[in-house]
Amino acid sequence: MPHQTIRLCFIGVLVESQGIDFLLNVVAKNKEVKLKLIGTGERAVVAKYKKLVERYKISDRVFFPNRFYYGSELARIVSDCHVGVGLYTIDPNAVTYYADPAKIKQYAEFGLPILMTDAAEVAQYLKRFHAGIIVERNVEAINRAIKEMKENYTAYLAGLKRFNEYFNYRKYYKKAFRFLEEG
Repeated sequence: MPHQTIRLCFIGVLVESQGIDFLLNVVAKNKEVKLKLIGTGERAVVAKYKKLVERYKISDRVFFPNRFYYGSELARIVSDCHVGVGLYTIDPNAVTYYADPAKIKQYAEFGLPILMTDAAEVAQYLKRFHAGIIVERNVEAINRAIKEMKENYTAYLAGLKRFNEYFNYRKYYKKAFRFLEEG
């Protein structure tokens, strides 16, 4: 449970539509927030985010190795994080709008309650199970959500457990494809 500092985690390809600029702004404005930014992207995008870290003077609170990690190494790096973040652009022209974003499942797998925009169907399940908070892409909404999660962290962990149980692949697919067995 986060006591003083809450550590956010972003895992994925760094692109403009992921809302990283909002996350960096949140870290700059909220001394109780740290961020692990795990991934890389096009050179110009990475340079932009590195400049923001420098400009905001938050390098002591942002872990940004500009690379991907996998398997047990990723699990180790994420182990001290509290919340997984996916601040997708909400746009019918964006891929995420029609997709099932893998990063959300990865956060759930790592036991991280989720903070995301309402950009994919999975957001409704996060709400339903109280496994995270759906936010608008602005600093104030993100800060409010972080405060809410920090104050009620145990409840979000319980919700995440229900979320994970619901989507357990053995139970989920058995139920979804029951009609094949009944044939």
